[in-house]
Amino acid sequence: MRSHSAVLLDCDGLLVDNVEFEKAVTLFLVEHLASSSQISVNEATIAWEQELLDTKGSPSWYDYDFHCQRLGLPKLAREAHRAARHLLVRMPEAEKTYAMLLETGIKLGVATDAVRWVVEFKLESLDFPKPNFILSSDSMSATKSSPRYWQTYREQYPTDDVCIFADNRVVNLDTAGSVLPDADLICFVGDEHVLQLSGIVGPNEVQNRISETPIDIVADHYELMEQIIDFLVQGKQ
Repeated sequence: MRSHSAVLLDCDGLLVDNVEFEKAVTLFLVEHLASSSQISVNEATIAWEQELLDTKGSPSWYDYDFHCQRLGLPKLAREAHRAARHLLVRMPEAEKTYAMLLETGIKLGVATDAVRWVVEFKLESLDFPKPNFILSSDSMSATKSSPRYWQTYREQYPTDDVCIFADNRVVNLDTAGSVLPDADLICFVGDEHVLQLSGIVGPNEVQNRISETPIDIVADHYELMEQIIDFLVQGKQ
């Protein structure tokens, strides 16, 4: 019997449609950088892109406060998020998946590459109830594509070795499976989400998987709910 201890859901692209929101946050910061530095918006965009590239692959890449501090825009990140709040949208039927999991009583976690305050801001803005826990790049000191992220999760939640993890990036699922071989992995193949600047986001592909843990594919939240229920029922048999 494989009794599941927790279900982990990605945030951006699975619970939250953040495409227009992230574009607006970036534009807000770029325009303020242009004004404060007395440069053109194009020059400010290049400076923002370079700032992101300097931290690509590290947890700092997702930390707006970190980037704003380095660019001389302290405390502006949260203002940018508040200004764009109205552009946050729930992914279709995501609230039903979320509510279903809360009703089952299983421990619900959100596994994200965002820093904690950003994911809390998004969930609260869209009236998602608080999950039981949040795994974020700052709390894990790593991103989901790094084994360290999942090793830290296993250390912090040692009873959650058998979990269900749903994400829209194969590399994140693959890495989780390499550390948590008993996990059930689900790839949500909705539209790819945007993280700050689309030109910096790599393709959603992994040519050489490091884990043999199978990955199930779902196209929407209806299929996601069915797959999660199947896993939970199988675990009770």
